[in-house]
Formats: sequence, structure tokens, C-alpha cells
Amino acid sequence: FLVVGSGPTLESTRATVLTKQLPFHFTGYQEDTRPYYAAMDLFLSTSKDEGLPNTFLEALSMAIPVVSTDVGGVSELILHGITGLMAPYGDADGLAAHVGSGVTSPELRSALSRATMAATILAANWLAAGAHAFLLMK
Repeated sequence: FLVVGSGPTLESTRATVLTKQLPFHFTGYQEDTRPYYAAMDLFLSTSKDEGLPNTFLEALSMAIPVVSTDVGGVSELILHGITGLMAPYGDADGLAAHVGSGVTSPELRSALSRATMAATILAANWLAAGAHAFLLMK
């Protein structure tokens, strides 16, 4: 597992990982995260609370399937079973099952990746059309 970034729970997470001898690599804060996304098969978020997270947008823009807790605005970005997989907050078994299926099924990862790329292109086209309409109204 690859943990990119920092935050208030980083040190406690690092301590847990070291105690349990889990195969995690912590990068700390990174200005340019693109190489890390490029190395990912899946993007995992276990957050308790989210708005519309930029990290999800970054992962989706690079066609990285997202596995996440269904909190905050996540369901506005992720369509379960289409552009990613979600489980309720606190459902560790559900998240683990989604990660397992994403890791062991190249077909599922590929289907999710294709859908995320299509959704990203569609969203970009809508944004461009909206910006064009705004400029025409000025």
C-alpha cells in the first residue's frame, strides 16, 4: 500500500502499521502527486467525512478506480459499481472486499477505469460548454 500526503492521523496510522508490520510505504507530502497516481491500481479512501475531495478528482482524471467510504459528497463523484466501489463508513469488511475484488480482478479494474475516463471526459465537456455559455452572456 502507498500512503501519499500528510494529515492529523498520519503518525498514529504510521505507528499502527509499524506495530502490525503491514506492507505500507509512506511518502509524506508531495507537491507533484501524478507519479504516485500512475503507480496505483486503486485509490482507497477510508474517510469518516468528506466534501468533494480533490484527491478523488485527481484519481478519476487519471482513470484510477476509487474505493471509498460513502460519506459526504463522495456519491456525487463515484457511481458505485460503475466508476468506483463504495461501502458505508465503518464497514471495514465491505471496503476490504472491494479492495480485494479490485486487486484480483483485472477485468473489473479495467471496466472501472474505462468508465472513470468516460465520466471525466464528459464532465470536462460540460465544464467547457458552461464556460463558453458564461462568456457569451457577458
